[in-house]
Amino acid sequence: MRIFNRRAALRSIMSAGFVAVAGRGLTQNIAEPDIVRRNISSFSVDNWQDHFDNLKNGAILCDTVSRALQFWSEDERIYKLYPTSVPMSEELTRRGYTRVVYKDPAPGEWAKLGGQA
Repeated sequence: MRIFNRRAALRSIMSAGFVAVAGRGLTQNIAEPDIVRRNISSFSVDNWQDHFDNLKNGAILCDTVSRALQFWSEDERIYKLYPTSVPMSEELTRRGYTRVVYKDPAPGEWAKLGGQA
C-alpha cells in the first residue's frame, strides 16, 4: 500500500494547473479570428458638407470604416464623436441616408437602464 504524501499531492496539483492554463491558451488562439480590428483612436473627423446639404435639425453620420458616429447640431456649436461597432457580415450592414422623424421627449423604462434611474 502506497502512502500519499504532501509533496506528491503538491506536484500533481501544480502539473494539473499548468496543463489547464496551457490548454486554455491554445484554445483561445485557435478560436480567435484571423483579423481582429481594434479601434482605439483611429477615428477620422469628416466634414458634414461632404455628406449633407445643410444642418437643418442637426446631422448624424455613421462611418463604418473608422467605426465612429459623428453628430453636428443645427448651429454647429455642438459636435460629438462616439465609438461604434460594425456588424461582422456585409448583409447586416445598411448603407444610405435616412432621417429621424420623432425624438421621444419622455422615453420608456428601457432608457433608464444602466444605473440612470
